[in-house]
Amino acid sequence: MDLKHASDIPEYDSRVADIMLSISMERPGNPMESQSKRVVPQYLAEQKIPTKLFETEVDHLGGQLQSKGGQSQGKATMNRHVIVAGQLQDKKKKDVNFTNFPGYRAKELAELPGQLEAPQLLHRVTQAQDFDTGFAKFWKKIFLSEASIAVVHDLFWWTFMKIFKPGTQTDQDQVFDRLADSFAALFFSIHPDTRDKIFKVYPGVLAQAIYMIFHDAFPESHRMFGPLFKEEVVGYCWELTTGTKPPPRTWNEWDLEGLQGKSGENFDSKQLAIMPVTRN
Repeated sequence: MDLKHASDIPEYDSRVADIMLSISMERPGNPMESQSKRVVPQYLAEQKIPTKLFETEVDHLGGQLQSKGGQSQGKATMNRHVIVAGQLQDKKKKDVNFTNFPGYRAKELAELPGQLEAPQLLHRVTQAQDFDTGFAKFWKKIFLSEASIAVVHDLFWWTFMKIFKPGTQTDQDQVFDRLADSFAALFFSIHPDTRDKIFKVYPGVLAQAIYMIFHDAFPESHRMFGPLFKEEVVGYCWELTTGTKPPPRTWNEWDLEGLQGKSGENFDSKQLAIMPVTRN
């Protein structure tokens, strides 16, 4: 069972399992540098976040409501007030700037934003890859396993906090510790004879999954998810799972149409052995 398009990818570093297993005892140096050394990416530093947008619009409408005379006119204005407020609130939910980490629970993974479900998303990402039939069938059993889903949940939120909420170091550390445990479980669940084949492509496919969560959950923030953002996401996925740096601009090879579900087969959970997301 040969793997397609893996010849240009560096060999998987077998020492990564030892590194990930020791995370709870010793924090890695790169990319988990101390927060004081963190440099805000240019594409974030240039953003002007409208933190008062919602309050300003609602206050303006409230002023209109008080200035209107007549009961019927007041009710109509109130209805417009409620509609606009709802629209603004919905818009905020789709903007990464207005999103916060929902909190760490030791025995429960934080839900993905935008009501996204990891199994469906990981299936779609798998369909966008140029895998041969035999490898794809084997890959799905691993990529959609309980341990892999746990990795995706925690890696997304860790990346989110790392890039957009740099002041949440305690939450980052807790999420990262569990991420390391989940990755170790995933690593050792794969037979040694096939482990190298899997981890030649795993970091790249994982990066596509993390990127697509941002893309699907935050359509109001697509302007922020350009080349520099993709490069950072890819870098985290490679360094945290292989201990190596990725080849430059690997995201140029992504099948964006396939990742967005514009091609490929539909997801059928009955045909896949999806394990529950919640940890015991």
